[in-house]
Amino acid sequence: MFANYVYDVLVIGAGPAGATAAIQVAKAGYRVMIADRKFVIGEPVACAGYIPAWITQHIKLTRNCITNNVDFMRTFLPDDTHEDTKTPGYIVDRGVFDRNLVGQAVEHGARVYAGMRVLGISPENVEVKYRNDTHAVKAKIIIGADGPRSVTGKYIGNEVIEHTVAKQYEMVLTEPMI
Repeated sequence: MFANYVYDVLVIGAGPAGATAAIQVAKAGYRVMIADRKFVIGEPVACAGYIPAWITQHIKLTRNCITNNVDFMRTFLPDDTHEDTKTPGYIVDRGVFDRNLVGQAVEHGARVYAGMRVLGISPENVEVKYRNDTHAVKAKIIIGADGPRSVTGKYIGNEVIEHTVAKQYEMVLTEPMI
C-alpha cells in the first residue's frame, strides 16, 4: 500500500494543529499524508471546544461546527467571587470541527489514514500499523502533532513526563444561545 511512495510531509495527528499544518502544506502543492490513531477523526474529543474569534483569520471555520458564540468567560474563584474575561469567540463541536479541518486538507490533496498507529520512527521511515498490517511510510518531513503522549516527541528526545490533570464538563444548555 505504501511501498515505493515517498510523501513530502507526513503529519502524525489529525487534530486542529495537524490538520491545519496539512492544509497549508497541501495548498502549497506538496504530497501530504495524515496519520491518526483514532478510527473516527475527532472522536473521542480530547480537548475543549472554545475557538477564539481571531483564529478565523487563519482557518476556515464552518457554521455547522459552531454551537455557541462567546463574548466573555466567567471564572469562579475559591472565595465565591468570579472574574470575567472578554474572550470573543465560539464554542464548537470538536468532532465536527476536527473533521471539517481534515476535509479541507483532503480538498487540497492530502491523504488521510484514520486508525493508523505509529509504532516507531527511524531515519529511514515511519513504521505504522494499519488494518492489522505493519507498513513502512517514507516522508521527507515529519510533523508531530500527536499530542502530549507524542511518539514523535519521544523520537526526538522530547517526551512529556509531567501532565496537568484537568476536568472538562459537557453541559446541556436550557435555551439556545445562537
